[in-house]
Amino acid sequence: QSAKALEILRNIYFNIPLSGEATQADVELRRMAGLAQLPPVTLEQRRTRADLLMKGKRYSDAADAYAELIDQVSPADRPATQLAMATALRLSGRSREAKKLLDSIPDSTPEIRAERLFNLGEIQRATSAAVMSTEQGTKQVAATTKQVAEAGETIRALTDAVAEAAQAAAQIVASAGQQAAGMGQIRQ
Repeated sequence: QSAKALEILRNIYFNIPLSGEATQADVELRRMAGLAQLPPVTLEQRRTRADLLMKGKRYSDAADAYAELIDQVSPADRPATQLAMATALRLSGRSREAKKLLDSIPDSTPEIRAERLFNLGEIQRATSAAVMSTEQGTKQVAATTKQVAEAGETIRALTDAVAEAAQAAAQIVASAGQQAAGMGQIRQ
């Protein structure tokens, strides 16, 4: 019965990695591995899981799964696995790691070379877009700073005008008070 459970759990974990049950299957597989010696997982099962995670757009998990495969695959399959890992890294936002890995991949076939160059181009494009966005942000900050400075000058001018008006009003009140006092003396 343990063999059947192992088969079912591995099927869920390796062939249906996007399901919620895959996480629970992983926990159970780890528990079973602690209790008994389990037959090894095949390279094909691990590759299937990595590919399915990639197709399911769980790029970070896919990159981790491919990383576990790098040292296990044959030398002939290594560039394709590295390329898949680099693609997953790029799509998960880890462009620096992806570029480093892409730079280390030999051009073993025209397909590998083309996909490697495509990924490098995408990393460069994303970097250029980020730089342009940063430059636009800097320009917007400068424009906003200028507007704030101009608004500050306008507020200072208004403050000075209000102060002058208040002083003039105080003088008018004082003059009116003096006139009233003068009129009061005249009436007496």
